Amino acid sequence: MNTEGLLVRTAIYEGNRQDRTTLEEVIGSISKETSPDAKKIVVMDAGFYTKDNIKWLTDHHFDYITVLPSGDAKFSAASNKVVHHQDCKKQEIRLQMGSVTIDGMDRKVLLVDSDAKTTKERSMYDRACQCYEEGLEAVRAGILKKGGTKKRDAVNKRIGKLDEKYGAIRKSFAIDLTYEGEGKDEKVISISWKKNGEQVDTAKKFHGKYVLITSLDEKEEINVWRFYNVIRTVEETFHTLKSDLDIRPVYHKSDEGIKAHLNLAVLAYWLVSVTKYRLKVKKYDNVRWDEIIRIASTQVLVTAELKAERVRQCTEAEEKLSDIYRMLGINPHPLGKIKSVVHPKPPSKKANTENQSVT
Repeated sequence: MNTEGLLVRTAIYEGNRQDRTTLEEVIGSISKETSPDAKKIVVMDAGFYTKDNIKWLTDHHFDYITVLPSGDAKFSAASNKVVHHQDCKKQEIRLQMGSVTIDGMDRKVLLVDSDAKTTKERSMYDRACQCYEEGLEAVRAGILKKGGTKKRDAVNKRIGKLDEKYGAIRKSFAIDLTYEGEGKDEKVISISWKKNGEQVDTAKKFHGKYVLITSLDEKEEINVWRFYNVIRTVEETFHTLKSDLDIRPVYHKSDEGIKAHLNLAVLAYWLVSVTKYRLKVKKYDNVRWDEIIRIASTQVLVTAELKAERVRQCTEAEEKLSDIYRMLGINPHPLGKIKSVVHPKPPSKKANTENQSVT
């Protein structure tokens, strides 16, 4: 899509295909239709970052900005200069230029530090730790309970499922198991755990921070940040498709049914994106689609029946909805009063046998 959220091209891929494998195909097809002299910057999230993709972009003269996967390299600040800025939600962020070393080469990066993101990630981390401990408590209850899960392999399997579910949270805990018996009869008789303070501090240290790696020869931190933020338009589009237009889940079973469902959702998004763009041009403050739908839902269609006549008409549009109609050039009474005749129902042909008796 373009920077205004209007679709440029869509494609449907197999459901089991990883995003990172589509970059060469997508970017390569678009580049054939752009001027060879145009400056092309590819902005992508961490899901597309691979060394092969970065090499392909570099070999084909594309600049890029992408999120460096956490833990991939250590950040080294270029100077003590930190730029304070506000994001789209008016929340403060801090930007700092630096570098990371990848495959023996120094790459330019931008460190982004957000207090709001720190609060959110810390809350998610604390909640995950709580759920992990609740899972360990359940394992302990099984060990202590008569007839519960005590065998070594079964207990380790339960802990393994917890590790799989909560991922890196496992590093924040030191777990100690006490065994009894040998071989197949070996059982776990107790389990204890405690938080690894050093690992917890390390995890919290990186909350709210992420690193943007770029090939741009840009000296102003704010410019790299603004270029990267075009990805928000893409994220908002997927949010609308998934949450507001119900592109998923897909209940169809045939390929043709699935493709029809997806294409109808894309067509519906055209209406959404054009509506939002026209409102944005008119300086409308809130162009979120879910908010537009909420405002529009205040106007309803009312049907009244009076003897042999039926009357249908819209209720009056409220002030906010009237403003939207005016900016879009739409009649605030999209459906005028409609009158119709209600024909009486014919008598039932079934014989009335209520009062008949059998002799």
